[in-house]
This record gives sequence, C-alpha cells and structure tokens, in this order.
Amino acid sequence: RRLVAAGEGKADLSRISPNGMRVAYVWFEGGATELRLVEIRSGAVSRPRVLFRNADVHYPGPWGWSDDNQTIGVQLQRADRTVQLALLSVNTGTL
Repeated sequence: RRLVAAGEGKADLSRISPNGMRVAYVWFEGGATELRLVEIRSGAVSRPRVLFRNADVHYPGPWGWSDDNQTIGVQLQRADRTVQLALLSVNTGTL
C-alpha cells in the first residue's frame, strides 16, 4: 500500500505502531528534513502530518513506539554532531 505520493520528496527510515494504524517516517524535501506521520483508518491512508521539524536537527530518526501508540522514541542528530535520544508525543509533537 502506498503511504506517500511518488515524486514529491524522499521517505527514509520508518516505524509502524504496535496497532498497525500509524506509520512514522523521515521525510526529505527541498532541503528540509521532517519526521512525519500517516494514519490508516478503515483502509484509507490519511494525509501526512509533520510530527517534528527543527532546523538544528539534520535527521529525526524514529526508533520505536510505546505500547499505547501515543509516544515514539526518536534519535535526533543535530547540526553540531551531537545526538539526542528523546520521547515524542504523537498527539502534541512535544519532546
């Protein structure tokens, strides 16, 4: 099943939520890197939603979901070459 439209950018590392209803993935487009989310409801795929975008972060990689599908572990590779591990709320986008 196609989750994103072809030719609009490039998707990378993805993680599927435990219930199989959400997919978080890294998205590259126009020099920006984002962590995005799509949801699958009744067989239909939602429009992508930006979960995280920060100019200081070169790569917001998803690593794993919480059992309740509400939080995702991320590895944030920053411009200064440091790496931050964090939990990201899927509902609010806060770290």
